[in-house]
Amino acid sequence: MQGWAELIAAKTWDTPGDRGQYLACIEWMLDVDHAARWPRITQPVLVLALEHDLLFPPWAGRAAAAAMPNAVFAEITGHAHGGAIEAGDQINPLVLDFFARL
Repeated sequence: MQGWAELIAAKTWDTPGDRGQYLACIEWMLDVDHAARWPRITQPVLVLALEHDLLFPPWAGRAAAAAMPNAVFAEITGHAHGGAIEAGDQINPLVLDFFARL
């Protein structure tokens, strides 16, 4: 967790990319009917969720994966939003396996 906290503390959050991410998040939050789109996603999808993520909780990832015809779901334990930076040892094998099966 210390590495993640250091990354956040060092960030200035004022670049065009940061502003773009902020606007994308707002647009995402305003579009309340994401679930209606899920069944139309027919390509293979790996849905990953972090166990303690409050923004994209595992229950939401499970629901999304269940609604997509070719999706699989995996939960990364012990991490919260942004924890993918520290969970590479859990995430990388899942992603590599997913691509190997395609």
